[in-house]
Amino acid sequence: MKIKLLTYKRFTKTTARKLIFFCSCGLRRKLIYGTFASKVYLGLFLVALFVHEGKAQTQSVLNGKVVDKSNLPIAGVAIDFNYLTTSSDAEGKFILTYPDTLKNRIMRFSMFGYKTKTMLLNKGQENIRVILFDSLYNLQGAVVTTPKYGRFSDYSAQNIKMSMFDIVTNPSAMADILGNMRVLPGVQTNDNDGRLIVQGGSPEESQVYINDLIVANPYTAASRNAGVRSRFTPDLFEGIVLQSGGFNAEFGQATSGIINLNTNEKERMEAKTDLAVSSVFAGVTHIAKKSSYACRTSLDYTNLAPYQSIISDGYDWNRPYQKLAGDFFLTKEFSAKTKMTTQLNFSVSDGNYSHFNVDSVKFASDIKEKYLYAQINLYHAFNSKWTLSAASNLVADALTITDASVKNDKVNDLNIWNHSKITLQYASSKITNRTGIEYIYNPYKQIYTLGEDYKLEVKSNLISVYNDVKLYLTNNLTANVGVRGEYSPYLNRFNFAPRAYVGYRLNRENILSVSLGEYFQLPS
Repeated sequence: MKIKLLTYKRFTKTTARKLIFFCSCGLRRKLIYGTFASKVYLGLFLVALFVHEGKAQTQSVLNGKVVDKSNLPIAGVAIDFNYLTTSSDAEGKFILTYPDTLKNRIMRFSMFGYKTKTMLLNKGQENIRVILFDSLYNLQGAVVTTPKYGRFSDYSAQNIKMSMFDIVTNPSAMADILGNMRVLPGVQTNDNDGRLIVQGGSPEESQVYINDLIVANPYTAASRNAGVRSRFTPDLFEGIVLQSGGFNAEFGQATSGIINLNTNEKERMEAKTDLAVSSVFAGVTHIAKKSSYACRTSLDYTNLAPYQSIISDGYDWNRPYQKLAGDFFLTKEFSAKTKMTTQLNFSVSDGNYSHFNVDSVKFASDIKEKYLYAQINLYHAFNSKWTLSAASNLVADALTITDASVKNDKVNDLNIWNHSKITLQYASSKITNRTGIEYIYNPYKQIYTLGEDYKLEVKSNLISVYNDVKLYLTNNLTANVGVRGEYSPYLNRFNFAPRAYVGYRLNRENILSVSLGEYFQLPS
């Protein structure tokens, strides 16, 4: 007689039931296997009950609730407890089951718009209540009756936050960050190319920021009357915020709105490999994660030939639009007080199409673009209140177009952009002060050819300093006072931009706020 010994990595209730059934069958077959086999089955039966009962006694259940400083529940908070992860529900509640033998009992609560909280769970603790405090750009707010939920921030007249889930599930956005914002209140689009118009201003009057730095030319190249898309994939960011109707002194070079993108924290990234294939697109994304860093790389290729062969758009495409793009993102923790994030994005795209103008003159437009974006951010905490951040980015955009304005003309553009910034912050429960200096360098060169070459070259730069103070006067009253100074050597001009904000929460659904300020922007 052969006895097969089964080893289970983890006993569950279902496993115990299977063994009970297995052993009971053995008892009924006593006449066949004899007394020895029956004893073996009975022993397995008792072991199963013992292991299952022992396991049940080694588990603890933790019930908790996450609220803000006004005792209002916060939904969607990411909760990390060793290898266990969960999130708070609509009422801010969560439940975790963990083994009593767990040695590392550090819990981490993170949510965009709030300061990340780390706490130690005591052994045997069954219920906890966690309070998250607002970060620099967010205060608990009111829901605005619009197609999307809007939050009034601690500074902006309106601050609307979106998640990656909002973007990928919006059918009109087609997983495009900027395209998703077209449904937000106060946002329209340019009829010619789909660029955003915030609060009635032109597309150039709004700026896109990534981790507090301006991104020059965040839109992809497009043919006439064709919609543009964002250059950046939404799953790279944990928070996407549209600020309009005023913004604090730290942000400059915009007069209508700020689109602030914040990259993922290491804790929110998951090690995996994704493949994506459609009729016009193919891409691969790989995320590697270790204890001190997380790294994301992706490569994708787009070709609109299948789409344009089925649906005509009024152009004769000699070479359909195609694009090869890739990105790299790394977040690295050197210590508990120092970390770094760095990213790189590139794309090469081109297309050739024929069309007729109103005078029935045939144009053969050829578009080629090469785009490179790189950025690095360094963060260091001196203690619980003082922190220092330094950041710099680089954009290189080369664009070539034939038959751009008239027949047989050609445009060659080269736009270089560098934005560097250093900020010192003091933050307590009642006051946050941010002081910084930044520098923007933007050399631009264009060669326009029509029979002969016409050259244009501009080397613009801007030096700025700012100080912004946020005060938590009471649980329902907050105020901001800031000042910004900007000097342009190219224009030989200095701008002084004071800004102020006061917001009072009448109740959970309504906030009364007033913002005043001066806003300036360099000419394109």
